[in-house]
Amino acid sequence: MTGRPLQPAFQDWAAWRQARGISLREIADTTKIGLRYLEHIERGAFDKLPGGAYTEGFIRQYARAVGDTGNILWEYYRWSVTPAEAPPAVRKPETPPWRLGQMLRSLLGIAPGRRWISELPHL
Repeated sequence: MTGRPLQPAFQDWAAWRQARGISLREIADTTKIGLRYLEHIERGAFDKLPGGAYTEGFIRQYARAVGDTGNILWEYYRWSVTPAEAPPAVRKPETPPWRLGQMLRSLLGIAPGRRWISELPHL
């Protein structure tokens, strides 16, 4: 089980805002965020927001405007965009090219530091 927060019901964000007597128009005027983006935030439709720093800023400003002092909305957003369990990145070790040359010289019995091509028997 992961330590992720429970998913908030986004209908509650609109109800919470309305219970405080705040309209979306007031939030839009205060934050300069478009009404459609505020509606997407209230519905939890984060994929319809512009993305990147804009989305993060919009969510933080909306949460601040409705009095979300516990960062519940922000935590949910981070939870929803982060994969549950990302598999660890496994990278195969690479053999450096100089090591391949050393291995080949060793197999052919050629002393290191010499130009091994010139020491090969000519056919």
